[in-house]
Amino acid sequence: RKGLPKSFLNRFTQVYMAALTADDYRHVCRTHFPLLPEDLVARLVQFNAALHEAVVVRREFCRSGGPWEFNLRDLYRWCELLREEQADRPGWEPAQYLDLLYLHRMRSVEDRRRARVLYEQTVGPIPAEFRGDGPPYLQLGPRSLQVGSAVLERLPGPPADQVSWREQPLLIEPQLRPLENIVRCVEKGWMTIVVGESGSGKSQLLEGLAHAAGRRLATFAMNSSVDTMELLGGYEQADPGRLRKDLRDCTAAAVHAAAQCLLLRATTADVAAGEGAGALSLLQGLLETWARGSAWLSTAVADSGGARGVVTALEQVLGLLRRARESFGVHLGPDAQERLASPASGGGELL
Repeated sequence: RKGLPKSFLNRFTQVYMAALTADDYRHVCRTHFPLLPEDLVARLVQFNAALHEAVVVRREFCRSGGPWEFNLRDLYRWCELLREEQADRPGWEPAQYLDLLYLHRMRSVEDRRRARVLYEQTVGPIPAEFRGDGPPYLQLGPRSLQVGSAVLERLPGPPADQVSWREQPLLIEPQLRPLENIVRCVEKGWMTIVVGESGSGKSQLLEGLAHAAGRRLATFAMNSSVDTMELLGGYEQADPGRLRKDLRDCTAAAVHAAAQCLLLRATTADVAAGEGAGALSLLQGLLETWARGSAWLSTAVADSGGARGVVTALEQVLGLLRRARESFGVHLGPDAQERLASPASGGGELL
């Protein structure tokens, strides 16, 4: 609104909306979450209002990280978590989500301490298990990743002996508490902003989470010159060269991972001699086939015959990668399987 000229603003009818009151908050929460006791909802609203008064109005603490806003969104998420995860328990413990919804948005230990004091004055004491004194429990299972009380579905990844130490992001103990909250946000589909000084481990934390969950992490460099077209996308001329480059890069990553695993299998002492020779033979065939396919993808495709050559080369490479996976348990990476599942589709675009 501020950037629009007055001649344009005069075409609209302005409607003034007053800020919601504590009674409004209680009414909305009781209407949408009738399972929650009224006194519990009233205490949650009281804490949210007291925090808003202390931080936003009087500015007693949380001077770093502003501007702050504690509103219906926070209360709604609080009630939603209580209904979904504590409805079958004998009692209600809202302090379990205090760290996620409020404390970890604050930048300093002193700010979090004062917010805890305010919570105990309005809602009640915080049990020891929810004070965040120690790191949360971490468990990595075949189908799930659990950090504290947050659980995220996990795609199957490669065995530990098939992953280079350079490809394993390191998660250290102080990162587990923020990791628990990030996992919870991912689980709930909440947009999350990870804030910290340069070199504090923000990228490493997300890379570690993506690796542990068996997912591919997509990154986009943001700066002041990025406009909406770069974020939302738009129409642009088809570029077969870019498609060939994507196919080449994806296939090269899969071939590189398979070659590492096959070489490791061939040189492992406890592998039978025949199986080791088979791994070496498959490795040689894979590298030779990929050398021919890479040459196809590195040159311009001038006619349909060239495109068919690309498809044929990719199909041969994919067949060898499948053999490596089925015979030696080779893992191709989190996104290579999806990208290489149907090489003919990529070749069809080239045609």
